[in-house]
Amino acid sequence: NQPSKAEIWNKIKKDGYNNSHLIVKDTEYKGLGVFSGKDIKKDEVIEYCHAIVLDWRQKYVNDMSVKKYAYWHTCKCAECATHGGTGLILLGNGSIYNSSDAEELRNANFFLYPGLGLGIFVANKNIKKGQEILTWWGQDYYDFWCKKK
Repeated sequence: NQPSKAEIWNKIKKDGYNNSHLIVKDTEYKGLGVFSGKDIKKDEVIEYCHAIVLDWRQKYVNDMSVKKYAYWHTCKCAECATHGGTGLILLGNGSIYNSSDAEELRNANFFLYPGLGLGIFVANKNIKKGQEILTWWGQDYYDFWCKKK
């Protein structure tokens, strides 16, 4: 019987979690990025991030810095269809992970749990020590924020 995400998160909050294997440094053209300080295996959790869940839904946020750094959890419910996704500002290194230049180049996935105030980054490929950890935030986000100008 596998523990639920809530059980796992409560255990981590109680016992603690160390992400000293992550290095934040400047990238070539995207600003700061998160790099691995060790080899990470596919499906390994990279980081658990406590999240600030925003009161405002995505369609009502006009602050560009919030739009750039927030993660948006959108489901198929009427609330998301009408007002946009739930915004989360991920603490730790959560809001520093960069997008890859194409979806197939990402080496990490992220999972959002607004009800738990949690974001989790998981390797979707083996990641070598020193390699930047890259997610994929979607083509629209990439074209607006990440594409080399």
